[in-house]
Amino acid sequence: LAVHPLQKQMLSANLFPESNFIGPIKLIDHNNQAMTSLIGRWHLVFIGYTHCPDICPVEMQVLKKAYQGLSQSIKSQLLVLFISADPARDTTDVLSKYVNYFDHSFIGVTGEMTDLVDASRKLGLLFIPIDEMKKKQPNYQVNHSATFVLTDAQGRLVAKFFTPHKVESLIKDIEYLIKNR
Repeated sequence: LAVHPLQKQMLSANLFPESNFIGPIKLIDHNNQAMTSLIGRWHLVFIGYTHCPDICPVEMQVLKKAYQGLSQSIKSQLLVLFISADPARDTTDVLSKYVNYFDHSFIGVTGEMTDLVDASRKLGLLFIPIDEMKKKQPNYQVNHSATFVLTDAQGRLVAKFFTPHKVESLIKDIEYLIKNR
């Protein structure tokens, strides 16, 4: 496997080859607007669910701090995207309240389970879909990764950020990648 030429500059990002185009997706954002691609802006993406007792609140706080630490010019090019792995409980209203708690510019998305699985696979983000039996339990949990993915404005995978996430490293890597790619 070839190493991306910018990899040596990264503090925490693991870079993808430049040709990894994500392709179309079929999701609904927390404002009930269709999201069919990640083309047009850079996206920092995390998958989880609003009822998550541990990973999601911590990682969303990391995303908030990292986003706040970015320069205005970088923020204007970047959307932070939270993909719900629990469409049964994470309605658009629930997602709206959740993402807005962390930052009003963050976008929460949901969709049909097949569309969520498709989007997560294209992004390389992992979660285990919940079966109908488990949904009958009042406080079921959804297994998911704590990885962040960065995509560019052409809808291509750029980098993956594995845990533990360090805010300063995220800020430096995201700033560098958006300015130099």
